[in-house]
Amino acid sequence: HFYKRMGYRQQLIKFYQNAGSKVSFDLTGHLPYIKGLGPYETLIHADGRKTFVILPKMQFNNTSRTRFTNIELPPDTPREIKRKVLGQMSMEESAFASIMPPVTKECLNGPKYYFENGMRKVEPYFDAARSYISEKQYPGTGISVIDYYMVRFPAFSRKFFELNLSNKQIAVNTEFVDASYVLKEGDVLTHLMHKHENDVLDLKVDIVYETDELLVVNKPPSWPIYPIGNYKFNSLTMILMREHGYTDLRPIHRLDGPTSGICMMSKKPGVSGKYQKFFTEKKTQKAYLALVDGKFFDKETVCEEPLDTFKISPTKLYKTTELKLSKTIFNLISYNPGNNTSLLSCVPVTGRTHQIRLHLEKLGFFIVNDSLYNPRDYGEERTNINQDALEAALARMGDGEAPENNIFKGEFKHKFCLKCQSKDIIIPFEPSVMCLHSHKYSLGDEFVFESSLPAWAENPNLAR
Repeated sequence: HFYKRMGYRQQLIKFYQNAGSKVSFDLTGHLPYIKGLGPYETLIHADGRKTFVILPKMQFNNTSRTRFTNIELPPDTPREIKRKVLGQMSMEESAFASIMPPVTKECLNGPKYYFENGMRKVEPYFDAARSYISEKQYPGTGISVIDYYMVRFPAFSRKFFELNLSNKQIAVNTEFVDASYVLKEGDVLTHLMHKHENDVLDLKVDIVYETDELLVVNKPPSWPIYPIGNYKFNSLTMILMREHGYTDLRPIHRLDGPTSGICMMSKKPGVSGKYQKFFTEKKTQKAYLALVDGKFFDKETVCEEPLDTFKISPTKLYKTTELKLSKTIFNLISYNPGNNTSLLSCVPVTGRTHQIRLHLEKLGFFIVNDSLYNPRDYGEERTNINQDALEAALARMGDGEAPENNIFKGEFKHKFCLKCQSKDIIIPFEPSVMCLHSHKYSLGDEFVFESSLPAWAENPNLAR
């Protein structure tokens, strides 16, 4: 039954493609933009007064019936209808949406990049984050809105989410609720926030190969491929769109944000499947370079340790998955006694999350500048929050006074934004050049891609 349904979906996709059907939403792309806030619309009243309405950025989602999670529905709309309007798509709708461009003019009209101390930064902006509540998705149903956020973000104070709720920055199914509301199956939770994205390294993207349907680049370290978590405009696909004009990129394979190297993307809908066959038929070959601390083994080393866990933070947060067989082949290329590092060739036969990093850890070695696994390079725990600074900020948030802002001069601080309140509350994430690089990637005998060597591979002394 599943394969019949999937075959039907593929037929629908081809039908829409052949008909030339393409939809692109543009609600804010034509509007002026205020630094630190977002696009705004000017309303002129009968008495001549002007009101400026700030419109937040919206998360794009090809499986949701609407990408605009704050869509306004009539007050008398039944609750079940609201949930369905905001919920998951039918197969027909999903087939149609899958050939829509992943970005629109709204994405182009947004916060600007700026560059400081070797970092690429994004101006703050208002964003609407959506969560789809399901028993199958942690933390499930049957808990209050506040408890949901406390489970998801335990380092934050309960008072912070209560203030967000009372300030009408949190809604359920487009309606404002109180703190006692119990989340149910199918509810859509929307959180309007003033977003300060994580920085990434200010590095150049090199194009390795390009045709009308395929783009292969040498991805810089620290850049996620697509918007995820606290990265949106500071992601590879967004940067390529805004600075190089690629408006319909679709990743063909995974590559961790901290890892640099070969990254393949299709340039239009209906192309990815042509290359996915190499993955399903297991006709891909990958070769990575890694620089590790210490003197590695002289002979070829094979690690076949099954994997079921990977890290989310250096010492506190882990994610458990199904235990799967894993295999990586390691060979020593060179040893540098100057900083006691070894340059390795790493060939992952299987493709588990963090596989090379985890297998090296099993062997007693750690990648240089790996902030998750190398104790020498541990980054700050994302759960670490300066509680004293947080309590002081929460007191200011609850005092009833709004900060003075001259928004049209780019001077804006949001009263209910912790990062606007103080730089000391949430320790900023500082990206570095992790010494793991996807050097070669082969799809059968038809496509073989090879990137240039990173600086640390040519001169390991640069890494330490």
